[in-house]
Amino acid sequence: TAPKVSCCPLPIPIGVKRDSEVLLMSLLYKQNLLNDFLFHSDRNRWRSPLCICGNEEQDAMHLLTNCDIVGYQVSESVVELLKLCNDSLCELEATRNPFSILNCSRDP
Repeated sequence: TAPKVSCCPLPIPIGVKRDSEVLLMSLLYKQNLLNDFLFHSDRNRWRSPLCICGNEEQDAMHLLTNCDIVGYQVSESVVELLKLCNDSLCELEATRNPFSILNCSRDP
């Protein structure tokens, strides 16, 4: 599933700095600077797609839902948000699509 196109601004809280907003949004796209994308785009330059925690490939969903370094509270909050956005009670189903957080905040 791709992100929905919209002209409406995302509901990001007032006071969040622009650089933080850009970092958050860029995290959700496949062409980010996480190990998974870097490794698959240039295997000669990047040694591994794994996260430094060593559990999985480092992509947005790993960082937001399953990385030991990020922490349990962040993971728990993001999984609950994903369940809500995907109308799902199943954690596995809810965490398959990194665009669901972005899409949930777009026009219905």
